[in-house]
Amino acid sequence: MDQFCPQCKSDSYLNPNIKIYISPCYHKMCENCVSRIFSQGESACPECGTLLRRINFISQTFEDIDVERECRIRKMLNRVFNKEETDFDSGDEYDDYLEMYEDVIQELMQLKNDMLVTKRIESLKDDAFIHKSEIIAKRRKVQENVDKSTSTAKDVQVSYDPLEDVEKPTVMLKRAIELPDRYRYECTPAGYSKRITGYRAVYSLFDENI
Repeated sequence: MDQFCPQCKSDSYLNPNIKIYISPCYHKMCENCVSRIFSQGESACPECGTLLRRINFISQTFEDIDVERECRIRKMLNRVFNKEETDFDSGDEYDDYLEMYEDVIQELMQLKNDMLVTKRIESLKDDAFIHKSEIIAKRRKVQENVDKSTSTAKDVQVSYDPLEDVEKPTVMLKRAIELPDRYRYECTPAGYSKRITGYRAVYSLFDENI
């Protein structure tokens, strides 16, 4: 696209390496003019008189300045219009929400001062239909995580009990059975423990095949 600086009248034809920057008040200026005018710090915009600093300028992305401004306004407005379709009871309400968003964009495009745009956007945060507060958003995120965890827990199978298939002895012993020390060991990875080993040892006393 053709680059042109309204201040020094330089363009991409005379200077192929020209870089155009845009101020918060949406006025163009080349890199050399920005450095020259704002080298001492804060200074007024040559076009409208708004006090600016060098750091306030951003590089131009689109050839049309109105498109550049609209993209920036949409980016700012998206932080306020932060609801999703699931936040509404019906599709019609969500359509109204999107239509309101576009109406606000047109309204903000009519404002000439960037400060007025910011002030108007901030005022929309008080509208519960438009803006979802961070607290509500965080609570909903926590609830979604809880629901997800609950659903996952239901799918987890109950751990297998190694004694499930072992038949219980029908005779009760009158005295405690001491398990020899050489059989007292833990082997959890293999599925054995002191409790299981002791149980099987006692049960073997009543096994006719042994």
